[in-house]
Amino acid sequence: MSHISNVANKILNDADIEKENIINEAKEKAEILINEAKKAKDDSIKETKKIAITRKKDVYETDILKVYSEMNQKILEYKINIIDSIIEKASEKLLKPEAVKYKSFIGKMVKKIEIKKGEVVVGKKDKNIKAKDIVSIAKKLKIAIKESKEKADFEYGVKIVCGKASYNLSPYDYFTSSLDEFRIELASILFPKEE
Repeated sequence: MSHISNVANKILNDADIEKENIINEAKEKAEILINEAKKAKDDSIKETKKIAITRKKDVYETDILKVYSEMNQKILEYKINIIDSIIEKASEKLLKPEAVKYKSFIGKMVKKIEIKKGEVVVGKKDKNIKAKDIVSIAKKLKIAIKESKEKADFEYGVKIVCGKASYNLSPYDYFTSSLDEFRIELASILFPKEE
């Protein structure tokens, strides 16, 4: 049991290191892109100011506000694109998880749903885990799970059926179900409140 715990801790530590590496890389890219956008914004504003000085004051102010708005929109688009690309990379990794990490994740999720018995169905295209692996993991957790005779109607992940309850234990689904929360957290990490 302690071996499983050590493996799980190692996996969690590796995942934390990978997460930090992804976040640091994204921060660096974000900073470069944001600085470029800010420089473009400043250059545009300077050029617009030169043109607008020759116009009346009300036209001048309108033009400046328009440029600010356009450039802020472009900066927002850059930020959204950065966040989307990070989420896309994370999604790709979740669709191709390493077998050991995947099994560890499924073990934690089986334990988390707190059932005593059930049946397991593995996605049609899922090559990283087999029903017998989950039966074995569950047995170590003293949970009576057996392989279901039902065929999978989904491609990836694991479904545990316990009576009328059904639990989808796919890392990808877990990630996508919390996607809005991940976006907000990622945005706050990459782009802290600017003054």
